[in-house]
Amino acid sequence: PEDDLTLSLIKQMREDFVHMLSHDLKNPLGIIYGSSTLVLDGKLGLVNEKQRKMLNNVVKCCGQMESLIEDFLTMSRLEAGQLVLNLQKLELGSLVEGVVGIARSQFEQHELTGLFHPSAEKLKVRGDSVQLERVVGNLIGNAVKYNRQGGRVDVHCRRDGDLARVEVADTGLGISASELASVFDKFKRSATVERMKGSGLGLTICRDLVEAMGGQIGVD
Repeated sequence: PEDDLTLSLIKQMREDFVHMLSHDLKNPLGIIYGSSTLVLDGKLGLVNEKQRKMLNNVVKCCGQMESLIEDFLTMSRLEAGQLVLNLQKLELGSLVEGVVGIARSQFEQHELTGLFHPSAEKLKVRGDSVQLERVVGNLIGNAVKYNRQGGRVDVHCRRDGDLARVEVADTGLGISASELASVFDKFKRSATVERMKGSGLGLTICRDLVEAMGGQIGVD
């Protein structure tokens, strides 16, 4: 009975936490983002350069906070077994190429060369398109964030025996051999990048989503 009570309390705390993220934080954040964008676009009058710079910072920070909230929501749903996957047949190359296309602005902003290397054949896989795009986007985002100016990101799609393989390689800071085994652990961040902002959940979410879709993920 005592164990049941503890589990019930933990479940209630999780539900309260998810509700807080979904409504008490996300809704006001949306209002801040929408209002700032409205002013930034000049809908409420002229905006001088100093105001524009400050509003751009507000919009950027809203995006960072929204991404952080989404990470916590996804992690919480995964751990509670509440994330429903819409598994269907997909053409992996087209999906990955689309994600690389979306990342073009990131490559340009960080002065990186981003290249997509498609497979010579169609790669049919079974997965959730939204979550698979999220995984690939997250990996590319990391490759951009922890890269060096003037570096490159290479995204490959290829057949690996009976499997379809996606590889994201970069010319960034790298990870020490001693940290490779724990790189997918929750809240784990490499000592090399501790000074940079991040939740420490991105790779954990990637791993859990890939495994939930019947795949595998690794790092070299």
